[in-house]
Amino acid sequence: MNVKRLIILILLYHSVTNAFTEELHIISYNVYFDDQTGINRYPEILKLIQKENYNIIALQECTPRFIELLLKDKHLNKYTMAFGNAIHGYQNILLTSLPVSKQGDITLTTKMGRSAPYIILENSHTQIINVHLESGLFDEEARKKQINEILDAGKNSDNLIIAGDFNFGDGANEELLFSQFYDIGEEGKQKTYDTEINLLAQSTKFIFEPSRRLDRIYVKCDACKSTKLNIIDAEYSDHWAISTQITKH
Repeated sequence: MNVKRLIILILLYHSVTNAFTEELHIISYNVYFDDQTGINRYPEILKLIQKENYNIIALQECTPRFIELLLKDKHLNKYTMAFGNAIHGYQNILLTSLPVSKQGDITLTTKMGRSAPYIILENSHTQIINVHLESGLFDEEARKKQINEILDAGKNSDNLIIAGDFNFGDGANEELLFSQFYDIGEEGKQKTYDTEINLLAQSTKFIFEPSRRLDRIYVKCDACKSTKLNIIDAEYSDHWAISTQITKH
């Protein structure tokens, strides 16, 4: 092969590589594990998820009953699913309609049976992790340990998205561990666990617990652009759902 032809092939390779983009339409939703109220709520949650044709879906507190409905859904049961730990009767599930090169579950230090399922997308090599951190008001040190375990598991990923229920609010010390990430909802700081408006949150909150921004999407990616965080205040859970669109170039 002569030099001129080699140069042309290299230029063609770089032009194709640089032209690649991947659109991620993400929703994260803690669906609340109460099966009794879920009789009416779960079908509405599944309808909400399908409405916008999300290609990345991070769900927390999924019970066997919710999973049964999910697997029966003719649209969503075609997605690739990564499952978290199910020790305490509910678990995280991460779904995608995009091609996946790897999936798994990150083991966490926990008293609540928590883990963090993840996927790595085949085309952009983006790793997406679905989290539900320890939930006690005084579990700061436990959450910090879990965050460090999650960050260690994703340390080799140039493109990393962490979504879910982080169980800490604005100004918490846990935020400092995400200094290398872009917090998509930081600008608006809209509460996702709203104890003033959401009736289910009023019934599940700790005594004197205020409204807080517990649900977040963190992104570490030099070639990514995102829309602002969208709060979906449909009262089908004690949390609002959150969504965004991320373009990976």
